Amino acid sequence: MNTVSALQPGMWLDANSARPVARARPAARDTGTAGGKKLCCRGCRRVITDESQRVSIAGDHAHTRSNPQGVTFCFGCFAGAPGCSSLGRATAEHTWFAGCAWQIAVCGGCGDHLGWRFTGAHHFFGLILDRLVAEAGGTA
Repeated sequence: MNTVSALQPGMWLDANSARPVARARPAARDTGTAGGKKLCCRGCRRVITDESQRVSIAGDHAHTRSNPQGVTFCFGCFAGAPGCSSLGRATAEHTWFAGCAWQIAVCGGCGDHLGWRFTGAHHFFGLILDRLVAEAGGTA
């Protein structure tokens, strides 16, 4: 079994070993950016967000959804992702969350697709979990 297929919602990949690591959900959402272990782009290791930014949308932090082309994504919801850039115009077409429009979210460092920025009824980032790694040596 490869590492990515072993990754489950609520787990991150350790930056040093690329092994799945379970992470506990924080008790409350911190709107700052220094509250939890840093989560980095798997491609270039740029800091994207941190665990304190985890939020629950539609009852869960982690979701699995398929796009119209049949590609399935497992992503987590985060209040902020300062390491991401949003591309294109927001659209509500084929949205996974009623009342929300979305834009592609990419790494601000290397440009890899990391997920989506949602606006409207809720404002959050849906970040593809297997494209993030926990920063080595970060504080928990």
